[in-house]
Amino acid sequence: MSEDASSYPPIEPTKFDLIVVGTGLPESVIAAAASANGKTVLHLDPNSSYGSHYASLSLHDLSNFLNSHPAPPPSTSSNGHDFTPVPLAPRPLYSHVEISSFVPEILDDEHSRKFNIDLCGPRVLFCADKSIDLILKSGANQYIDFKSIESSFVCDASGRLTNVPDSRAAIFKDKSLGLTEKNQLMRLFKLVQQHLGGGENENERISGQDLESPFVEFLKKMRLPPKIKSIILYAIAMADYDQDNVELCEDVLKTKDGIDRLALYNSSVGSAFFLVLAAMGVILIPRPVTLFLVWIMARFIGRMFPNAFGAFLYPIYGHGELPQAFCRRAAVKGCIHAQKICSIPKLVPSILEYFEE
Repeated sequence: MSEDASSYPPIEPTKFDLIVVGTGLPESVIAAAASANGKTVLHLDPNSSYGSHYASLSLHDLSNFLNSHPAPPPSTSSNGHDFTPVPLAPRPLYSHVEISSFVPEILDDEHSRKFNIDLCGPRVLFCADKSIDLILKSGANQYIDFKSIESSFVCDASGRLTNVPDSRAAIFKDKSLGLTEKNQLMRLFKLVQQHLGGGENENERISGQDLESPFVEFLKKMRLPPKIKSIILYAIAMADYDQDNVELCEDVLKTKDGIDRLALYNSSVGSAFFLVLAAMGVILIPRPVTLFLVWIMARFIGRMFPNAFGAFLYPIYGHGELPQAFCRRAAVKGCIHAQKICSIPKLVPSILEYFEE
């Protein structure tokens, strides 16, 4: 252990169905799931805080995290038993870290606590994503607050930021789009809706050849202007790499995957996006039914996430809240958590014990 073992109270019980090491998001989900299924779980972490490499840290805590080095585990046991120490510290993801600051006082607590840094990087969540379903079904949403992403922007080749229209008013106020471009955009969404609805007419479905082709080529085939194409690729489909140069792109987004992400965005954006599609004539169902669906979705999203009004969600205090929420859910179900544990003793039975029976 990182400190004298006598300073730790004994852990009861001494036998567990599962021992989980690390409080990152995957480990915390596993601990919560096992605990919810009635398993006895011991959840350990060599760090003093939750989250591991999924934590959200202040500047001061980030500096300490980068400079921290877990103490080596003891080589022998002090109680005479044949225990072998099992180290719990994961392999580091970095080495030879040098920290410097042009303004040293920035690291003071007064300034350091004004914001957090997500170690895993900023990753927004779709309102209709499976991860949100997991959070709701597990009950972890009781321990975390989300906030809707108020605005999304894309950067063009000239470095200019363009707001992503996500409402009826935003689309019709966008003077950079002409009537022809809006009709092209409407034609794309209408085709996507017909394809997902399983239209019988061949003209209402996207061909198999197009589905396997790069999404950027499909958008070019639809004759979409560069601005709309960028919005769909990077602000809605959330492509990570430059899609225009297919030969050099590390992760080319296929059309079938792009269509699925458009559908996910459609489901996530809630009432605003439904109203946009209804106003554009893309949703081909009676107006009263459309408004009823809008009302149901708005009530559902508003009840679960009162701060959510768009397609994307983000934990108010950073992604480090996600593993903490699952850890708390696991604790409610009986999981035992212990921090600053760098090793555990493993009892090595004598070879004679194998022949006692």
